[in-house]
Amino acid sequence: MSYRKIEPRMWDDERFAALSPEAKLTWLCILTGPHTTALPGLSVCGVASLAEAIRYGIDTVSKALHELCAAGLVKVNLGARVILVPNAPKYNPCPNVKVLKGWWSMLKNVPDSDEKYSEIKH
Repeated sequence: MSYRKIEPRMWDDERFAALSPEAKLTWLCILTGPHTTALPGLSVCGVASLAEAIRYGIDTVSKALHELCAAGLVKVNLGARVILVPNAPKYNPCPNVKVLKGWWSMLKNVPDSDEKYSEIKH
């Protein structure tokens, strides 16, 4: 069984509170959905994958992603099918060198994109 860390303070965050219900659910799916990886805040999935997981239409999820990008909560590269939550490493820091090595080896499975290299910088 796997789990994902979520910061409960998000419910008090002004950016999150201002989101539509569809964007809020999309945000929760990005953080905890079946496409997530062990790499904090880095997911390899597209709009259709998110829509399928949430059981929303593709147009609804596209609008929600646009809203999340505008709020600065995610960076999305639709061509590479990569979604980055820039603040995720802040809330899920690497606990030790062994985990860091595991994360590093997982990066080879992430398509080349600015989002991937931004994750490496964190």
